Amino acid sequence: MRICAKNGQGRTGGLFNVRYHALAAALALLVSGAVPAMAAATYTLSLDPVAYDNSTRDVVVGEGHVTATLEGGTLTLRGNFSGLSSPATTVKLGLGLDFGVPATDFFTTLTPTGAEAGTIAGAISLTPAQVAALNKRQLFLELYTVKGTDGSLWGWFEPARAAAKGGK
Repeated sequence: MRICAKNGQGRTGGLFNVRYHALAAALALLVSGAVPAMAAATYTLSLDPVAYDNSTRDVVVGEGHVTATLEGGTLTLRGNFSGLSSPATTVKLGLGLDFGVPATDFFTTLTPTGAEAGTIAGAISLTPAQVAALNKRQLFLELYTVKGTDGSLWGWFEPARAAAKGGK
């Protein structure tokens, strides 16, 4: 039941309406101040060589580190690599079945800068399923080189806090 006084022109108004709107505005400010802003989530990744057998052991060498920030559905990558046996050619992102299981399905490709050492950077729009995979540590990055055509350095994204605690 709404109780309002009518002024002489048929409009509702009065003290009750002013109090109602003031209370609603105060409540909105209180609630908006109580809900923290969505902070960007940070992830880290260590790129490590994966030797397939003794014949490729000297081909797949090097190391790298990538930091990723997720804001909304956009994943922004920044990282570096060094010690490769040949120039870097491609960086691929894919979904593995689980942490430590290489991806077979890649959904985006980036171009690294540099040769045997360089940087990785880019911004990728993720689907909700890819964001879920990122949070389950299933998002996989693979760096390819001229000699390491099946990927020279591999790594999985981990939440920054988990990576700092040794993956726990």
